[in-house]
Amino acid sequence: MCPFAWPLALRPRLATGLGLLLGPGVAALAAGPQPAGAGPAALAGWGGLALAAVFVALLALLARLLLALKRSKRALESELAERTAQNTASRRQLEAIFNTLPDMIWLKDAEGVYLDCNPQFERLYGAKRADILGKTDYDFTDRLQADSFRDNDRKAMHARQPRANEEWVTCAGESEPLLLETIKTPLIDTDGRLVGVLGIARDITARKRTEESLRESETRLTVALDATQVGIWDWDIAHDRWYASPTYFSMLGYEPTVGAADRKVWLDRLHPEDRVEAQRRIANVLRGNEVVYDYDARIRHADGSFRWCSTRGRVVSREADGLATRMLGVRIDIHELKTAEERIHWLAHYDLLTGLPNRTQLDHRMAHAIEAAQRTQSPLALIFLDLDRFKNVNDTLGHRVGDTLLIALAQRMRDALRDEDIVARQGGDEFVLALPGTDANAAAHVAKKLIESLARPCQIELHELVVTVSAGIAVYPDDAGDFETLFKCADIAMYRAKREGRNAYRFFTSEMQQRSARVLQIENALRRALERNEFWLAYQPQMALADGRVIGAEALLRWQHPELGAVSPAEFIGIAEDSGQIIEIGEWVLRTAVRQMRRWMDRGLPAMTIAVNLSALQFRQPDLPRRVTQILEEARLPGQYLELELTEGVAMDDPLGAIAVMNHLHEHQIRLSIDDFGTGYSSLSYLKRFPVYKLKIDQSFVRNLSQDPEDKAIVGAIVSLARSLGLQTIAEGVETEAQFAFVREQGCDQAQGYWFSKPLAAEAFEALVRSRSAEPAFGSPVLHLSHPGL
Repeated sequence: MCPFAWPLALRPRLATGLGLLLGPGVAALAAGPQPAGAGPAALAGWGGLALAAVFVALLALLARLLLALKRSKRALESELAERTAQNTASRRQLEAIFNTLPDMIWLKDAEGVYLDCNPQFERLYGAKRADILGKTDYDFTDRLQADSFRDNDRKAMHARQPRANEEWVTCAGESEPLLLETIKTPLIDTDGRLVGVLGIARDITARKRTEESLRESETRLTVALDATQVGIWDWDIAHDRWYASPTYFSMLGYEPTVGAADRKVWLDRLHPEDRVEAQRRIANVLRGNEVVYDYDARIRHADGSFRWCSTRGRVVSREADGLATRMLGVRIDIHELKTAEERIHWLAHYDLLTGLPNRTQLDHRMAHAIEAAQRTQSPLALIFLDLDRFKNVNDTLGHRVGDTLLIALAQRMRDALRDEDIVARQGGDEFVLALPGTDANAAAHVAKKLIESLARPCQIELHELVVTVSAGIAVYPDDAGDFETLFKCADIAMYRAKREGRNAYRFFTSEMQQRSARVLQIENALRRALERNEFWLAYQPQMALADGRVIGAEALLRWQHPELGAVSPAEFIGIAEDSGQIIEIGEWVLRTAVRQMRRWMDRGLPAMTIAVNLSALQFRQPDLPRRVTQILEEARLPGQYLELELTEGVAMDDPLGAIAVMNHLHEHQIRLSIDDFGTGYSSLSYLKRFPVYKLKIDQSFVRNLSQDPEDKAIVGAIVSLARSLGLQTIAEGVETEAQFAFVREQGCDQAQGYWFSKPLAAEAFEALVRSRSAEPAFGSPVLHLSHPGL
């Protein structure tokens, strides 16, 4: 019997099952009508064929189902493998970044529990990552420090944005604290909930110390920097793929992008001046010549401006031949820092007011200029300019007007010079000009041009100001072979121009160099003269021409140096005034003279005045009246026995101020006289207001009385003027009988000079006074030998 010969009773059921499984076509085949007239054998053969067909169809269906299942399984396995690889790559990428960055990086949950950290962070607590995870700051540091860390975490999470701060910390096992610049970024899940905070800290201790050092030495400028932003990037060189954090783009105003490496775009954004160096450094790293590259460059911001950024990268994988296949790095916005550094550099090399190079920049540029002059065997002229009496502008109109005037004059200097010339501000009202390729004749032409240009009136606010200059010229290599010496030569020449009338230029000479060396020697020796008791006073008698009595003495300063010998007052007094030492020396002279007068009076000498010269610096001291009265009180000498001599120039420099000081002194019965009268400019309107009682006729008018009729006329005029103002007169430098006779005939009240006596030591002066008291007549004046060295 055929195995597929099913009983007729089962065919309908079979057809129904097949209909459900294989469809109505097969079912019809199984249950269809039997052929007409078919016998049992025929029917059995037909049924077997039908069942065979059904079985084949079932097998085909099962095969298709199995094949579909296998394909689905392979697809799921492939997707699972790919996602696993991606997760592994991401984890490795994060670990590489953590291990590569020089900064400390850590991750905490919202409760402050550490979830992760990089090796650099382990240094902070001196513990391994495994020992840190699951713990808080309170497990490693004191409560105060931990509270500070936790407070900063909360502030960042509360603000829901990155927050930067600086924290002083001490790493475990280290004694010196570190200043960390920390950026804490809150972590927010997809539902908007705070789940933790990411921290990045950089050691900025050295940078801060450098900034503090710069602020203290050159300009004290305070630089405030915003918190540093860090952009992280990952360059898969082998597949030319690029990844960067959003900050990498947002710090320059661009939208984040991923995908192909942005080398061309990035290079196009680099400043042209920085592009070549950046390409060179990256190429060295890619070729295997270096592992790390670090450079600063200006990158174009989305708004079109350029900002300084610092880019640091490291190769983390290479091929066998050394070519880099992957790099990781960071980009930091350092624009504010770089701007501050450039500002500090500018302040260190340029004058803040005029914008001209300062002395530091001048030294640098002059080194190159002299080197070039030496190489080309060409001259170089140096001009030292100083504004004449510029202090009067500041004192009268204020420093704001003075500063505006300096700016205007500095611009005139720029306009008068060539592009290759150098003009620098030395300080105050001093300027230095360097003229490459310029000999003495050309330098004189430039100096004359500058003097004329600077002397033109300047309109500053409502004031029309005219300022003259004195200039000194020195030429390389004739006067000096280096800048320092050349500078000194020009400086010396400038002072010569001032001494000879100002508003002019002078060249340096060897005689000027010797004079400068002598001045320096005298100035240094003066600093120890008082403490070494090298000063002493000589006293020249002042005689009443009516009866020949000694009515006073002028105290004259003398200096006996152990090595220099007797130094002339004409030489050292001016140096003492220029160096400011005259204030201390002058007070010593005043105190010594007052005490000597008190001593003479105690010894029974007749009452007379002691005359002491006051320098301009002494007279300008605000506490002068108080100091003078204090010295008189210490010596117990009444004020009417002290006479202070002021030069005409000192009195007229600030007439109103002089009147106030004179009135204060006059209130204490201190006598005042005008010394060297007639040698300077006097205003009669002020002279009559000065509380002085005597005019001292300068010896330059007395010296040539016998030969010069003009001097006779001047002396006569001074005596007449004084008499009309109710003032006394005293002639100094009377050395001959003819001079004595003339001044007495003109009605001069007093005189002093070698005709009567040379300046004497205190003991000799006392002897002279006693002898004159016995014989007051002028019959035959006795010339007294001076003290050795007078």
